Amino acid sequence: MMSPLVCRMHREVFMAQQVFNLPTTEELKKEIEEVVLDAPNWLLTPNDQLGGRQPIELVNGGEEDRLQVYNLIKAIEHGMMT
Repeated sequence: MMSPLVCRMHREVFMAQQVFNLPTTEELKKEIEEVVLDAPNWLLTPNDQLGGRQPIELVNGGEEDRLQVYNLIKAIEHGMMT
């Protein structure tokens, strides 16, 4: 069993790798359009998975905000949630 410190380090490395490969705002919007059926409506609808915020707020935010939306889109794409 890994210690909490090792787990945290693994999580931070994973997140850093994701941020490094994070799509730009425009690329993320394109990906949303490919994955979500009604992308314009989805972007404006507060989402519980995003802390009740509208996805568009986060898409237009910083890297950490975009990462949240990117992870959610990937989960939707793989059928993990809607």
